[in-house]
Amino acid sequence: MKKRFLTLAFFVVSTICFAQNGYKKVGKYDEYNKDWALVKTISGTYGFVNRNGETVVEPIYDEIEKFTENSGKYALVKSVAGSYGFIDRNGKEVIPIIYWNKHDANEQLKSLKETENKELEVLLVGTFHFRNFNPKNNGDVVQTNEVDVLSDQNQKELRLISDKISEFNPDKIFIEFPFENQNKLDSLFNSFAPKNYNNLDRSENIQLAFRVAKQINHTKIFGYDYRIASFPYDEMLETMEKANQGDLIEIDDAQIKEYEAEYNKLVNSTKSVTEILYYLNDDKNRKADLGWYLNFANKAGSEKDSVGSFLASEWYRRNLVMYSNIQKQINTNDKKIMILSGASHIAVFKDFISYNPKWNTIELKEIMK
Repeated sequence: MKKRFLTLAFFVVSTICFAQNGYKKVGKYDEYNKDWALVKTISGTYGFVNRNGETVVEPIYDEIEKFTENSGKYALVKSVAGSYGFIDRNGKEVIPIIYWNKHDANEQLKSLKETENKELEVLLVGTFHFRNFNPKNNGDVVQTNEVDVLSDQNQKELRLISDKISEFNPDKIFIEFPFENQNKLDSLFNSFAPKNYNNLDRSENIQLAFRVAKQINHTKIFGYDYRIASFPYDEMLETMEKANQGDLIEIDDAQIKEYEAEYNKLVNSTKSVTEILYYLNDDKNRKADLGWYLNFANKAGSEKDSVGSFLASEWYRRNLVMYSNIQKQINTNDKKIMILSGASHIAVFKDFISYNPKWNTIELKEIMK
């Protein structure tokens, strides 16, 4: 009895609400969309209300087809003037109601679907820190020599790389700059008006990102870096020594020295920024980079501590937040983006992106052909 009373009360309230709005319910709830019911005005136009009697789609349409007619996501609507368009399940007009026949409106919907299904192309550019040409600037665990990006040869190569990235034409360019300092980045970029890059700072952000962005007339560059993370490398080594992991330390030292020797040999032989970038973005080096955290750092320490695992997890956490900061700045209009970062970060991003079916990674070497 109580249930019948509540149902009757709801019906009465809903009826009053519909009457006050100047229309009545002519369809069942959920017939078109979950919790929506079709309503009709005195003048004969249609819209939708929810179960609370609230208007979710204004009753301004001469006709509304069911969503099931169009892949379940869109409903064809017709204006009182006779033009057509589409609304989505949120009631938003995704195709303007300006087309005078259904065929033209459906063609526009077809284009929209193609856009929705198209993958975002992500150009990954992993780099060394250009300022490390001066060894005093190198605070990395691995100590390597670096090519001089201000040399005539490398300026020529950077112009070519920039031209190729410009042809790729990214909608947005992301750089390793603190996400929370976007206003500062905006100020730096807006005031940047270079005449001769040979005389500018040895910075990958300026020599590559700013150069490309100015070349393709971008008005903004996007930061994504996150630096509130620990990297207790010295503490990890001390813990390893106390845990009698000297053999593991020696193996790691040997691998680092081997890498430094191989890298420095390449730098000394080629002095080419292009060749160095190709080397850093090679799958083998990316795998080795990630492997260090999983196969060395993660084993560090005794059975009673996990400083190595903490270091590895902090590295992944930092990169995960950085990746999140990029994701949050992407919208549906973006079809191509460029991410410029240290090669170690790019190795992690590449792995993250492999799990995103909508994003497709592009390598620098591919666009240089």
